[in-house]
Amino acid sequence: RKFRTGITNLSPMESSEYSEERLRSLFKSLKDYSNAKIVELSSFILQFDDLAIRKQCLRIYCETIEGLISISNAPKCLALFYVANEILQKGNDPEFWRSQLGPYLISFLPRVCAVACQTQEWNVPVNIFRLPHVWRESKVFSEDFCDELSRLCRQSYDDAMKAPSLPPLVLPSHAGADDSAGPAHSPLA
Repeated sequence: RKFRTGITNLSPMESSEYSEERLRSLFKSLKDYSNAKIVELSSFILQFDDLAIRKQCLRIYCETIEGLISISNAPKCLALFYVANEILQKGNDPEFWRSQLGPYLISFLPRVCAVACQTQEWNVPVNIFRLPHVWRESKVFSEDFCDELSRLCRQSYDDAMKAPSLPPLVLPSHAGADDSAGPAHSPLA
């Protein structure tokens, strides 16, 4: 068996063999910032010592965030950053997780800040800005890394706030409608 039962959040009864389907199901079940779900997901990932399984977990984690960014689901990305925080803070092999997650966090956190601005999910950037501070204080990452991550998040946020928003949707109206514009009655009106 390729898991360990010494993680405080998992009892031996809760330990399980690795299954990609189970991992994807746990990612899908993470609907909000529920601490229980965040701990369940991070504990599932952390129970495995096998390097190949860890890398597969990381790959699926990254694919999940990429998918959420592509559909502009910033709140669920934030919940996954909380999963990363749990893994970084509680993993038995912190160097592995720092080296593997760090480059992705540098990429994902600023992008999610921008998505959150575009979708007006204002609590997301506020909470993302806190993560580098938490990681600096707990010495999960170096001060330089945390400073760079903070700078990139702030820059992405600022750039997104300056970007022109989409023009307002203009629906056709009956008053003053031009006959050349088509029928005076619109299914949207």
